[in-house]
Amino acid sequence: MATNNAINNPKIMFFAYLNASTGAVTGDATVYSIAYDRVLYDSTASMNLATGAYLVPKTGKYFLTFTTLLGGLAAHTSANYYMSVAGVLDWNGALINPGVVDQAGLLSLTDAAIVNLTAGQSVIVTGNVAGGAKSVTIQSGGAASPQSWFCGFLID
Repeated sequence: MATNNAINNPKIMFFAYLNASTGAVTGDATVYSIAYDRVLYDSTASMNLATGAYLVPKTGKYFLTFTTLLGGLAAHTSANYYMSVAGVLDWNGALINPGVVDQAGLLSLTDAAIVNLTAGQSVIVTGNVAGGAKSVTIQSGGAASPQSWFCGFLID
C-alpha cells in the first residue's frame, strides 16, 4: 500500500472516552446520548465533549466504532446502543434480554461501520436500556483502561 493511504496514515481521526462513569441514566427506557468527557486524540478538534457529538469535518468514507460498558443491569429486558447521524441514519446494536447475558450486572456493547458522511453532519452514540428500574450506568474504566469509547477515521 502507498504510504499516503488514509488507512496507513489517517489525517482525520478521533478517539473520545469516558473518564468518569455516569450515574443511573437509563433502565426505564430513557434514551441517553453519551457525552464523552475526555479526548485521547482529535486531529481536527471536531469532538464536542459537552454533547458527545463528532462533527464531520470533511466529506468522505469513514470507519466508526464504539464500545459502551453498561453497569447496574438487573432484570432489564432490552439494551440498544447505536451510532446515529443526526437522526438520518442509525446503525443498530440491539440486544434482547441483557439480564440473561450480563456478568455481575455488566454488559459491553460494541458496533462498527464504514459509512459515507457529509461535512457538517454530527455523529453520536445513543440508546437505552428498558424493562426495569432507572439503575443502569455507563462505566468508564478511566484513562488507563477506557471501557466506554467512540472513535473513527477518514478512509478516503
